[in-house]
Amino acid sequence: MMAQSIADFLNLIPAEPSRPPFLTGSRAYGIPRDDSDWDFVIHQPSGSLDVSIPGACVNHHNPYHYSVKHGPLNLMVFRDLTAFEKAKELTDELIRRKPVTRDEAVAVFQKSGLTDECS
Repeated sequence: MMAQSIADFLNLIPAEPSRPPFLTGSRAYGIPRDDSDWDFVIHQPSGSLDVSIPGACVNHHNPYHYSVKHGPLNLMVFRDLTAFEKAKELTDELIRRKPVTRDEAVAVFQKSGLTDECS
């Protein structure tokens, strides 16, 4: 149920067709719990998502991307192609090392400079 509604939502995002959204976070390379977020990365070279979702946290502090968090859904929206590709590369690296703890994954992304948090 939840996975289908997230997939339906992702299909509404005007992302670059040659760069489909990808799953990252514990559901991709860790040991997810039932209450783990669904973390997706998308490339959207211009504009921004309509983030007028009541209760959503929007973080514009990272120079490479902004994030939108609402309930169990966390979107990292990259405008910069190089940063998007780096996020994909890091996710693929962590998938190869699966399972990876949250602390290990956070350290990898912090070292790259691609992280930010919605609080």
